[in-house]
Amino acid sequence: MLRRQARLRREYLYRKSLEGRQKAIQDKKDRLRQALEGRCG
Repeated sequence: MLRRQARLRREYLYRKSLEGRQKAIQDKKDRLRQALEGRCG
């Protein structure tokens, strides 16, 4: 039972870190796009 809980917690933390990384990448892309649109348009 403890092993299962440890695995679930690990998977949860792994998913959370992936989501955070993806969100940071998307934010950076959005900011870059806005900066380019503001400069060119």
